[in-house]
Amino acid sequence: MNSVQLIGRIGSDIQYIPCNQNRSVRRFAMVFRSKTKPNGEDDSYWIDCECWDKVGEKVDKYCYKGQRIAIAGRLVQQRFIRKDGTKASKIVIVISSIEFIEPKKQEETNEEVEEQVEDDDIPF
Repeated sequence: MNSVQLIGRIGSDIQYIPCNQNRSVRRFAMVFRSKTKPNGEDDSYWIDCECWDKVGEKVDKYCYKGQRIAIAGRLVQQRFIRKDGTKASKIVIVISSIEFIEPKKQEETNEEVEEQVEDDDIPF
């Protein structure tokens, strides 16, 4: 069985990559912490993530860099050749479902908030 579940934060900007046959993928790095150091300090881990089609559209609409999310998916090993000609590989999580632990970021500024509150609304 190839299954992974993680809770962490979106650690990079979300990249939109159109593909053929009306498909698209979104890529971002996810960061999570684990207490693995002998002195009890947290250690951060970064892993690349991909989400395809509808899951990717959901990420575009509701996610932002720094947001805390929970993901479920599977691990995929991607093999490639570096610019210097050497072979390399990396492990990527292909996300099948996502849960939003934090709400969508509000784009409201202080000026907009001040405009919404009038002097007559303040009780003192």
